[in-house]
Amino acid sequence: MTEFEAQLVEKSGAPAVRWKSHAAAWMGVSRPTLDAYLAHASVGNLEQIPKAVLEMLGLLPEQTASQPKPPSVEEMVLSFAVGLVALQDEIDTHGYPRAPYPTHLQRGLDVASILKCLDGSEYPVTLADLLGVAGKPLYEWCQKLDGPVSDEFYAARLLENFEITRDCLALAERGQQDSEHVFYQAVMDCCEELGSAGQELYEAWRRTVVEVPVASGYTQLLGRHPIFMRQIGVAQRLIDTFYVRMPPVHAEAGKVLLCPSTGTRLRRVGGKLITELRDDSAQRALDMQGPKAIDYTPDVLELRRPARLFWSLPGWHEIKLMESAQQLGWEVDLWPKLDTVDLVIRKKGNAKRFAVDVKDHISAQGLARSFKRFRDYKTHVRFVVIPDYLKVLNPDYIKVFTRARASLGKEKVDLLTVSELLKLLKKAEK
Repeated sequence: MTEFEAQLVEKSGAPAVRWKSHAAAWMGVSRPTLDAYLAHASVGNLEQIPKAVLEMLGLLPEQTASQPKPPSVEEMVLSFAVGLVALQDEIDTHGYPRAPYPTHLQRGLDVASILKCLDGSEYPVTLADLLGVAGKPLYEWCQKLDGPVSDEFYAARLLENFEITRDCLALAERGQQDSEHVFYQAVMDCCEELGSAGQELYEAWRRTVVEVPVASGYTQLLGRHPIFMRQIGVAQRLIDTFYVRMPPVHAEAGKVLLCPSTGTRLRRVGGKLITELRDDSAQRALDMQGPKAIDYTPDVLELRRPARLFWSLPGWHEIKLMESAQQLGWEVDLWPKLDTVDLVIRKKGNAKRFAVDVKDHISAQGLARSFKRFRDYKTHVRFVVIPDYLKVLNPDYIKVFTRARASLGKEKVDLLTVSELLKLLKKAEK
């Protein structure tokens, strides 16, 4: 029985016997006309049947099109992430959010309202509600989130101290252009353009974005390394890609207040100055030393937020590890071969060499999923290294990472904290 026949029998209420006569009478057509319709339907030629007849049976294309999927928790979370990134851009630029809400933020709130109506879930349905929960791990307020997003981000926070996190950016970029990759590709294009001088440019630029997240202007950045002055056009392209002029709203009494550890711009939360770096050591240094300050002028440049979160702050840990290893008498190559690893640690006369990637991921599962593998250095002892504070926050971080790698069928990787690696280096020097 074709779908046409099935719908005709169902809607006309035709009996099992002599159903065609009953159906023809219900439709108001003759039996020969109905037989013609049935013949067309049997070979799929519904376009030969009048639209009015198809509409009676609910068989018009627009009536049979698949219904849209109901909104999901994943759609809500991704919409919140994209919306919060857009909202953060508004605040960074103007100092306050402008009306109306960003489209994706409103969509997330709408989806939350629908889900609440459907199953009574207590999701945030206002911006105030969202700000109240977005600083908590997703698993605390999105228990029904599942699939790859949950696997990677279940412990992620969208906000920290009411500003977006790297995880929020990463969530917002799923299915969109990856801003971390955009910055990386911009640097790689410039390095390729310079040929043999590419490695020199790469190292100089990486150190610049780590050590000068806020600059007084182009002159300070161009003067950081001789290669910038030799290749001034390339350097200016990189500056324009990574940096943006700082709006005056971020100055206090004509000064820009900076973190004494990282050099990033400080912000006030409840009257207290807060640094963007999650590591407690940076906040302790700020509390003890107070902020650094530079004069605000319209020429002041600041790293764009994704560049700070994906490049500058993680790079701070890489440079600190390099300095600690050097203090122990080891030689360190930083970002060798255009960053195939973060550090190669070696010592003349010592057979052991270490290849290290430093990762500052709040989620052990997220790191397990995102870290692919070491591409080289098979003759080296290879480690992924995390800042100590991550293990303080989650004592089972390494165990969770190892189990997650195994469950994903990924190559086994040894994970250490910075302190554990430094202890290993002390033993290896004997």
